[in-house]
Amino acid sequence: MALFKKPDTAVARIDAASRGGNKKSLPPGAEPLVAEAQKAFAAGRLDEAAEKYQAILKLDSENVFALANLAVVQLEQQKHSEAEANLKRALEL
Repeated sequence: MALFKKPDTAVARIDAASRGGNKKSLPPGAEPLVAEAQKAFAAGRLDEAAEKYQAILKLDSENVFALANLAVVQLEQQKHSEAEANLKRALEL
């Protein structure tokens, strides 16, 4: 039944992140990278997901969305100090 179907949250996250002109918005052309990162993360391909978020940060080094999501990946990879640094940086922006 459609009422009980889970919404496609990946699309919602991309749409929400791409709106606006602040540091939370995605740089132009980053939407495919986000989709690939989210798919990789969901499949447990953490190195690939991290690479995609790092690619977004090459486009915009102050992107809060990419920093926070990279930190989540790093937490899963047990890279706690790197995750902490990225979260602190995101909070400072």
